Amino acid sequence: MTRDRLTSSDKRALLLWVLAGILGALFAYKYFFRAFPEASVNFQVSREEALRRAQKFVTGLGENAGGYQSTIVFAVDDNAKVYLERQLGLQQANKLMSSELNIWFWDVRFFKPQQEEEFRVRVSPAGQIVGYDHKIEESRAGRRSTAPPRNPRRRTISARNSDSI
Repeated sequence: MTRDRLTSSDKRALLLWVLAGILGALFAYKYFFRAFPEASVNFQVSREEALRRAQKFVTGLGENAGGYQSTIVFAVDDNAKVYLERQLGLQQANKLMSSELNIWFWDVRFFKPQQEEEFRVRVSPAGQIVGYDHKIEESRAGRRSTAPPRNPRRRTISARNSDSI
């Protein structure tokens, strides 16, 4: 039985690979949360608690979600995330997304199979309701608004003027 020994060039190559691995691990450790801010999301409510809060919210609006099935997934608003990262840079975008904006959320959906009507509620990882959508079939009349019609031209002018303030 012969023993194979490492040559000096084999040892050098092995040492370089081990060194490259250590440097890669240190680089990943330092920059991981900057590159992947979703890994640092602070979950203050569980999946089950987000579902309870969404049910309570829908019921509080006077809707009856009883008899509806539910699904819940954790999601991210990729369009907003990418836009902020490109416009502000990773560091400033991550700062905003972790404190002021609700980019990540529990998306809770209440539905009945074969029925168009459904409720969707977005619950932030902190437990706040940050979005709501009630989809109804088109043939069903919605509630009449008592608010006066908006003047879109006036709103545009106001928006332009607010930028110069």
